[in-house]
Order: sequence, then structure tokens, then C-alpha cells
Amino acid sequence: MNYLRIAAIGSGLAGLSHMTLQAYSHLGMPFYLAGFVAVGVLQIALAVWLWKGKLSSTLFWLTTLINGGATVFWLLTRVMVAPFIGGVEHFSVIGIVVVALQILSIICVCLERKNVLQFFLVLLGSVGLGFASHFGAMQLEHHFPELKGSGHHHGHHGGGHHSTMSDEEHSEMMDHHEESEKEHDHNKCDGDVCPLENPSAEENEPADTVESSVESSQETKTEVQVEGHANDGHHDEPHGH
Repeated sequence: MNYLRIAAIGSGLAGLSHMTLQAYSHLGMPFYLAGFVAVGVLQIALAVWLWKGKLSSTLFWLTTLINGGATVFWLLTRVMVAPFIGGVEHFSVIGIVVVALQILSIICVCLERKNVLQFFLVLLGSVGLGFASHFGAMQLEHHFPELKGSGHHHGHHGGGHHSTMSDEEHSEMMDHHEESEKEHDHNKCDGDVCPLENPSAEENEPADTVESSVESSQETKTEVQVEGHANDGHHDEPHGH
């Protein structure tokens, strides 16, 4: 069995997926877009090198550590907060398939070497590289948050969705939204546009106002008439003399 050819196929397919599906699903996130393209290019280059059938020490360590580090980083983003995401990534079918291809490539390269000790060294090196990558990405997020971009994407490492907030955070967000609505309604009332809480009072008020206006106009009219009669009598008096 040609283990190097199998390793080349596994690494090449994983790289192709990273450069197409994963990169496309993170178009709005510069950090992940650049990361997936870079890893994909390296994996495809390793696949071409492995296909030639000559396994050097450099090729062995590059193949195992790149694929192993990418696998550990993928796993860490599913059990810890993912950099530039703000939450934990979900498992998906495509993501699991890509990781399986990477692990297949590592196993085949180790079988070609027929050295069990090197397999454990590869495991330790992959874990160290994965944790270092995750820690470095978190620090990068802290110092360069703009690398998160718009955050709009079509999926994640496998075509699902990101879990960007916990239930507690969602509850706090909804409470804040309700408080904002109450403050908005209160500001409306301050601007004399808030409707009365008692509609019956609003309906009765116009009737009372009309009645009082009618009474006031009648009184004014009576006073005018009385004053008019008084003036008439006063002007007629000289003509009597």
C-alpha cells in the first residue's frame, strides 16, 4: 500500500476545502479568511510533495505538524471561546470530514516512517502548536479587534452557524431592549404626545368644556344687551329736555 499517496490525497482534499468552502463562508472575517487560505495553500503544497513519493525528514514534520496543529485548533474552538467569534463553534459534518482527512494524512505519514515514537512526538507537537495558535489568535483579537471584520458569514468550519452568545447574555440583551423601550415611551410623554391613560376622562372633558363655553357666551351676550339698553336710555334723555 502506498501510504504517501493516501496521505497526499487526505492533505490535498483538506487544503482544497479550506481554500474554498471555509474561506467562502468567512468572507466578512479577515482573520479566518486569511487563515483558511494560508492553511489550504500549505496543505495542497504538501500533497504535491507527498505525491512524488519521497518522504524527507522536513516533509514528515511539516505534514504532521501543519495538519496536526490545524486539527487541534479546530477542536479547541469547539470546546473553548473561538477567537474573533465571541462564542463556541459548533460541530458539523464537513468540519469532521476535513479533520478526518488531516488525521488520515498524519497516520499514513507515520506508518511510512514505521516509528511509533515519532507518532507520540507528532501528537505532542500538534497539541503545543494548536494551543499556541489559539492563544496567539486571542491576543491578536485583543490588540486588533478590527480583524474580526463585519462578522457576516455563511457558516463556519463545515457550514453551520456560530454560537456568539450564551443564554445569560441573550437575556441581558432582551432586558436592556425592554428598558430602552420604556425610556423611549417616557420621553414621548414628556413631549406632550403621550395619550391619557383614562380614555373616559378624555371623552368627558370635551363635553364639559363645550357646556362651560356656551354658558360663558350666554352670560357675555346678556351683559352686552343690558349695557346696550342702559346706553340707549342715557342717550334718549337729552332729547326729552
